[in-house]
Amino acid sequence: MRKLLIALPALLSLAGCGLLFAELEVPKATVTLKNLIFPATAPGVPLATEVVFPIGSDLTSITDQGVSFELRLVTMDIALAATSPMGDFGDIQSVTVSVLPPTGQTLPEEAIIASYVQSPADPHPTSISVAAMTNLDLSPYVLAGDLRLRFVAVSASGGAIPGWKADVGGTFYLKVHADYASSLK
Repeated sequence: MRKLLIALPALLSLAGCGLLFAELEVPKATVTLKNLIFPATAPGVPLATEVVFPIGSDLTSITDQGVSFELRLVTMDIALAATSPMGDFGDIQSVTVSVLPPTGQTLPEEAIIASYVQSPADPHPTSISVAAMTNLDLSPYVLAGDLRLRFVAVSASGGAIPGWKADVGGTFYLKVHADYASSLK
């Protein structure tokens, strides 16, 4: 205890200099949304829907005062739910995943971060997994802990896309820097 009392003034002076901080690097943090509903489309109309990933509810420290972070998409997985009316992704030619800026921000309107094109080797997949196409830091796109993504699916036949349910999982790289000095001021 005595050593702690002697060290306390030194720690407080370091905090005043901005030297009291912690960094955490998480190579793979996964957030999964279960049974998302994707609405049906008319013939020739791509399916476009917005999905909100509650990054802050699973990774609560990123919204704390004095915390800055990097967030990058590693992979995006879409797996049809067992209760989905659509049996497989056989008629889905391509899917793009874009990040949307928070309302009122001056970030680019929309940035494609992942893309899928159906492989002839697997004409009836029940899941889609795509690696990120960019190393874009997504932290400026996170507002109050939420990350907004847009999924656009295009039919191979040009027909209507039936509605479907899927579990959507994002695997992210996360690096958090917590500055304890700013919280002591």
